Amino acid sequence: PTRFIELFNLIEQNLQTGRTIRHLPEFALLAAGRIASALRKMHIPVPLTYGMTLVAASHLAYSSAKAQMGLGWSHRPVTETIADAVTWYMSRESASTAHLS
Repeated sequence: PTRFIELFNLIEQNLQTGRTIRHLPEFALLAAGRIASALRKMHIPVPLTYGMTLVAASHLAYSSAKAQMGLGWSHRPVTETIADAVTWYMSRESASTAHLS
């Protein structure tokens, strides 16, 4: 299985922004969520909730076995899929920027 950090790094490599994705330990992520919830209770707007941090800290795994067996579906390598997705997204961004000019 591919971890989120690996996906984000693949996206960055294809975007070529020069940015590095950092891993935040789970305890720090959850602590940030608790702090964000406290700030929200004091009516301080923050773009984070404890629920968001719970989802981000979840260890989710998905399987394509049912689609493979039932439909004969097969997946492409994640590196190819990310590269194609970034290319598609960048072409749409270029088209929408050209339209605004």
